[in-house]
Amino acid sequence: MFVLDTSAVIEILKNTENVKKISSLVKNEKIAITSISYYELLIGEDGDRLQKVIQFLDSLEILNFDKESAIKSNFIYKEMKVKGKFIGKADTLIAGICEYHHLPLITLDKDFKNIKSIEVIMI
Repeated sequence: MFVLDTSAVIEILKNTENVKKISSLVKNEKIAITSISYYELLIGEDGDRLQKVIQFLDSLEILNFDKESAIKSNFIYKEMKVKGKFIGKADTLIAGICEYHHLPLITLDKDFKNIKSIEVIMI
């Protein structure tokens, strides 16, 4: 199973050239997103577009932010702070979920490359 970051899902929703790259990576594997990305993807959407986005997201497995993910996210945040690497708090939450579930993250966001405790696949 692969986890798609918010940036990767945006590429799919916009049907960009990166969709081919994402498809070739995941092939027939299951795809998941985090509850954090679910939230991020709904921001700014309304009406028919909101319903279409929800329908697409609900076709994916959703990995929730829970106690174990919170603990992992805490360590990631502190590690990045010590290293002087800025990473958004939502990104630390997404990374914590991936680390807890031992799943690779597909993303276009270069900030994730600084996190050594998860496998990051850049598009």
